[in-house]
Amino acid sequence: MIPFASGALPNPIYRREFFETVMGESPDSLLDIGCGDGAFLKAAIARGCRAHGLDTDESAIMRLRDEGLPVELGRAEALPFADASFDLVTFSYTAHHLSELSRAIEEAWRVAREGVLILEGWYDSAVPSQRVAEAYDLWSKTIDRRLGMVHNPLPTAAGIFALCSPMADLGRFDYAQRLILAPWPLADVRRNADAQLTALGQSDPKLMSELERILSDAARDGISRDGALMIRIARR
Repeated sequence: MIPFASGALPNPIYRREFFETVMGESPDSLLDIGCGDGAFLKAAIARGCRAHGLDTDESAIMRLRDEGLPVELGRAEALPFADASFDLVTFSYTAHHLSELSRAIEEAWRVAREGVLILEGWYDSAVPSQRVAEAYDLWSKTIDRRLGMVHNPLPTAAGIFALCSPMADLGRFDYAQRLILAPWPLADVRRNADAQLTALGQSDPKLMSELERILSDAARDGISRDGALMIRIARR
């Protein structure tokens, strides 16, 4: 763990480190699943990589196509690509949004010649402020799921390994956990929670009681931003 200035956001650092790890594999081609705003694609293309994106958001795909980026509308669980189409397949904060993570990993492995790299959030349960943050994360995702989103608990390295272990040609499974301990101001947490409750549009005493418990724990122990889990699944 590395101390970090109050109020600063570690997420861009994790994304940057993940990108450099992917580029360190020297891929000629890659598929970014859940490409979102295309930032990863643009950076990879700027490095000379033949990068392709996939997302379920039709409006995002149309915007990226208008920018001239090679992207497809589709689901991670049914990739519209032939076997071994890309050197690498990447998931950047995408895995916890998938309905069938096991199937998505199988599909990624099918179209990847060399390997799959995954970046996800992670909480260090040995740190009190991280335990509070994880509890809030689970509370928040409960509301998101009620609103129709696919927003699952963060996958663990052990959980993903269990999904990968049946793959006959699995060569290596490496992972690293990274935490820049960055405080999350309690006032910001409250505003975030209020916005979610407003979006839900109905009173739920159980949710309210759970939120008050989490906020009480946060006042005592603090609450901090999530860390990062990076996984490399490789054939070599």
